Amino acid sequence: MMGGGTQGQGAWDDAMIATLIRLDWADDAQAHRWKCFEREVSARHLRAYLKALPNFDDVEAEEQAIAYILTYPDVLPALGFFLDWPDLLAASQVVISPSDEIDGEDYELINYAADLLRERYPLAAVLLLRSMIDFAVINRRSARNKYVVNHLQDCERLDFDIDDYGVFPTHERYREILQNAHNTRWLSTTPPAFLRVWC
Repeated sequence: MMGGGTQGQGAWDDAMIATLIRLDWADDAQAHRWKCFEREVSARHLRAYLKALPNFDDVEAEEQAIAYILTYPDVLPALGFFLDWPDLLAASQVVISPSDEIDGEDYELINYAADLLRERYPLAAVLLLRSMIDFAVINRRSARNKYVVNHLQDCERLDFDIDDYGVFPTHERYREILQNAHNTRWLSTTPPAFLRVWC
């Protein structure tokens, strides 16, 4: 048996579920689907699990699954799950709750999520944009300079749609934090466009 997270795990799980179904061990197949869902926060396995449930039982099971993902300790897989499900409200909730833990390195996922959330959940979109900004600045990723400028401009545009930042810094305060934290060790090497956005 292959361990969780090893190469080929998904194919092995699919084969295991198919075998259990052929043996008419429906409960075991369901148990394995749920195990895969919990381990991988897999929307695909959850859909299959819910589809196999009797009528009305799927509603309670879906609520249980959503509650599980909302407390999942790794933000990006949880975010990816809700984008795939899709449930944009829940996606915004996982962003807003533990936003200081978001790793902004995954540009493709985070930028995609910010685009999806910006219209209905602008605060969540701003926090995602900030995560990419913070990652680029802290890690001195100069190749992302032009993207950081765009992200800051997006944050400024979205600021008009946000009435309350709650526990998070306002847009103006966030710009001040960036300047105070990074200007002496990073801004001196950035292009003028960067300075125009920040100052």
